[in-house]
Amino acid sequence: MLAGDPNDSVQMDAIRKQLNVLMGANRKGEVTEVNQKYYNRDVCRLFLVGLCLHELFQLTKMDMGPCPKICLIQQS
Repeated sequence: MLAGDPNDSVQMDAIRKQLNVLMGANRKGEVTEVNQKYYNRDVCRLFLVGLCLHELFQLTKMDMGPCPKICLIQQS
């Protein structure tokens, strides 16, 4: 990678996402726990069945941007 390469931020975002998947989004203690029930309207229904389309097509031509709903719920 070259310094100032516009792909640097895209690659760093991809690395951060992989770390979040492996270690959890709260690995550095900066994310507050999401305390939502699965039936709330703010929770992503597609995530509940295991596949949010916003995450599936990330970094492709079909990138839909970040999911407007919550894709992380606390299991209790």
